[in-house]
Amino acid sequence: MMASPSDPRQAYLRDLGAAHGFTLEELEMNRQGRLHPAQAKRGKSSGIGCGVFLLLLGLLVAAGGVGGALYLHDDYSKPISDTDMNGLYALGGGGVVLGGLLGIGALLTFWKVSARRKAYAQSPALVAQGPLQKVHVDGRGGMPSQWRYTIGGVAFVVSQKAWELTTHGAHYRVYHLAGDLLSIEPL
Repeated sequence: MMASPSDPRQAYLRDLGAAHGFTLEELEMNRQGRLHPAQAKRGKSSGIGCGVFLLLLGLLVAAGGVGGALYLHDDYSKPISDTDMNGLYALGGGGVVLGGLLGIGALLTFWKVSARRKAYAQSPALVAQGPLQKVHVDGRGGMPSQWRYTIGGVAFVVSQKAWELTTHGAHYRVYHLAGDLLSIEPL
């Protein structure tokens, strides 16, 4: 039997979809254990920009540290004192170490993006259900506030609007993959 357009459950599902970023068609495919093509596209396309940024920043920091040390080395009067040489080593070495740490962060980001893309390419939507536990972390000291759900032992960061639409302690079913909330519905 088809639900009427004024059905309160359908209206609530549409509101949940608008707040969480899914459509009723995507929810229906998730119920069947499948990803909607739009969800798969969103899941495979995000995240690489951060890794590229970290890699470029790491190269820039390393080159700046070494280049600065070489520039200062040429600028010092000869013979260079041990204290000045230690400063040059610290400048060049610090740039290389910090650049290396940023490079490692970039590699970890690329690894996470790869794992995420693999999950979206091969895995069906996962299901968690049970009472919804809502947590609001108030932002302090310039940090933004954060709204979270925990359902069936799985946690999600959501928008304030999405958080306000749900009822703490009510039973929901969540379809998720690779840490992303794909869709949600009340039980």
